[in-house]
Amino acid sequence: MVIMVTRRTLPNACATVTGMSGPAITLARLTHLHPGGKGVRELSLEVPMGSIFGFLGPNGAGKSTTIRLLLDFLRPQSGAASVLGLDPWRDGPAVRQRIGYLPGEVHLPENLTGMEFLRYAARLRGVALPEERLRAMVEALDANPVPRLKTLSKGNKQKIAIIHALLLTRELVILDEPTEGLDPLVQQAFHRLLAQYRDEGGTIFMSSHVLSEVERLCDHVAIIRDGRIVEVARTESLKANKARRVSLVLDAGVDRETVSSALPDVRIVAWEGTSSILEITGDIRPLLGLLARLPVRDVAIEPASLEDSFLEYYA
Repeated sequence: MVIMVTRRTLPNACATVTGMSGPAITLARLTHLHPGGKGVRELSLEVPMGSIFGFLGPNGAGKSTTIRLLLDFLRPQSGAASVLGLDPWRDGPAVRQRIGYLPGEVHLPENLTGMEFLRYAARLRGVALPEERLRAMVEALDANPVPRLKTLSKGNKQKIAIIHALLLTRELVILDEPTEGLDPLVQQAFHRLLAQYRDEGGTIFMSSHVLSEVERLCDHVAIIRDGRIVEVARTESLKANKARRVSLVLDAGVDRETVSSALPDVRIVAWEGTSSILEITGDIRPLLGLLARLPVRDVAIEPASLEDSFLEYYA
């Protein structure tokens, strides 16, 4: 089957962004420890409105615990939080009414068809199902809402769950490992839907351990380790502080000292014969100027990646 991915603008959903000011999500010294000590400790964080915010960490770091606290599935032992200006524990039903949610493990009412499930979800919220927007999302993800959910594969159930999360609210969606079970082409379509959701004014808070996905999608990222946030930054800022790796092949006769003396800020990782590997942080123009004067046979410059930052925090 050929997957057709639409690029047209999705129609507006039944609920629109309120235009509220301030962060979409705020955490203030939020703590919840499970028996044995796992959980989250004194998390403080702000998620800007109108952004895709990545919550990055390996399994067990505290990502799902944080999301469950925001949805009032768990109660904190200390600290405070705000979701769209509401207290998630005092105003839990109102919070859940205004946000979309995709859990890390999807469980759908299997005796319903996908369409019956989506209509039922709309009735629970007291809104009309946005039919035109639904058709566009079904086309984009190559989803099939007609069969009963129990007959669908894991990936096709995930598509219905994604549509449910994005369809009925335009303010905030919380996603827990959202691309689990999706093939690469459908992942690309899903990424475009998220970018459009943000561009229309919505906010996305997504947990993931897929580094390439976070790097491609997210405007901001928080890195969580052992229940504590160890870094919060714009995605580009994290990458800007990381070294680029440069692989060089020079003509014979160029020695190591020629490069190291001309560029003291460049670290020579390896030098063997005419081949070398360098690392450079910051402005790359001085290196390019030196290379223009050297007898270069081949050069490859690898861009800094979010993976470099992530692995540094977990080393």
